[in-house]
Amino acid sequence: MKKNLSKVIVPTLAIALGAALAGSISGTVAWYQYSTRVNAAYIGTSFGLSQNLQVNIKDSDPNASFGGWKTNLTHENIRDYLATQIVHDQVKMGSDVQPITFGNMAETDKLPANAYKNPVRAYTATSPYSGWLEADASMYVQIPLQLRFSAYDGHKDNDEDQAFLEKEVYLSDLLIQEDNYRNNLDDENLKKDLSSAVRVHIHSFRDDDESNEMTESTKDRLISKLGGTTYTNGHLDLDGDGKVDSIKTGTAGANYDFNDPNAIEETPIEYGAGTQTAFSAKSAVEENIKYYDSEGEEAGEEKIYPMVVDSQENSAKLVDANMKYEKEGEQDEFDKSLGHTIASVSGDEKEGKYLNVVITIWVEGWNLLPAPTQQNPNAKSPIWSAVDYIGSVFDVGFQFAVQAE
Repeated sequence: MKKNLSKVIVPTLAIALGAALAGSISGTVAWYQYSTRVNAAYIGTSFGLSQNLQVNIKDSDPNASFGGWKTNLTHENIRDYLATQIVHDQVKMGSDVQPITFGNMAETDKLPANAYKNPVRAYTATSPYSGWLEADASMYVQIPLQLRFSAYDGHKDNDEDQAFLEKEVYLSDLLIQEDNYRNNLDDENLKKDLSSAVRVHIHSFRDDDESNEMTESTKDRLISKLGGTTYTNGHLDLDGDGKVDSIKTGTAGANYDFNDPNAIEETPIEYGAGTQTAFSAKSAVEENIKYYDSEGEEAGEEKIYPMVVDSQENSAKLVDANMKYEKEGEQDEFDKSLGHTIASVSGDEKEGKYLNVVITIWVEGWNLLPAPTQQNPNAKSPIWSAVDYIGSVFDVGFQFAVQAE
């Protein structure tokens, strides 16, 4: 019997955001104020829904537990792979996950070369990220995957029955959520949900793309749980004095407040630059959604676009009508496809070439989280409560699919 199964699952990645605080002034943890560390664990189910769509971690040892072509990657596979990825001085990728920023990005932009953490309090006019400390790969997770679609039809080519077919690949699920179980284990140390700050960037390209820097097949997709706009610029209080940082000008000693305050002029410092826009981890377009600036003030309304394709109920078949939608600013319909696998048979020059999908996961420090005050119980801020969020655990899981026939 021919099986119309066409999905491959990468199980949940659960990460706890932790921090070592020294000399905290305000009792809050801000992604731009403190050094942080993390304990990571991997959980999830170990099952696949496909005998056809297969995944491989690029350049991995086929004899390793995580190596070779699989119909799914288990949580142990991902854990073992990251354990081999040494960033520096025996520090491993994802071992020190903490709030960082890749800064200004549109939802279809390539991931910037540099990410930043922990800026220094400025006392003079500053360029967007001067004085900020650069992040390294221990502070986020990156998984380079290859995908192929294998078929056996009883007809041999070059004495081989196996062939690889061209199939469009979609996200049939992207789970970004609070790990409610772990965040509520200790009644005296409950943690709050920071899953809205999680970002998943997908960079895909085909090995058979011979255009300049593979530009013909390259696709980039930035996704968050809710999607929409995040301001990556604004006024910040880095010195913890309860006021946004500013440049003081006037007579000598103005920065030390030695002079008549009426003779001192203060100009707020603008940190960062631009905005970050993400697709949502949903399947439907949402309209008239409010978004906010970095100080939690309403900045407007927007339309949020999704990246997940629905599956028919109790079926491996994807919903055709959910694969594309009209997107403002684009002449043609936007296609949710991540690209297609490469067709080849044994001995074919294209054998050994695949659809590459690089997954990058990080915690976006500019993201607003609830910061209620007596004056405004609905206030949001990029300064996060240490008590509420240090040690908070979130889950990420994703599933790729091709259309079943």
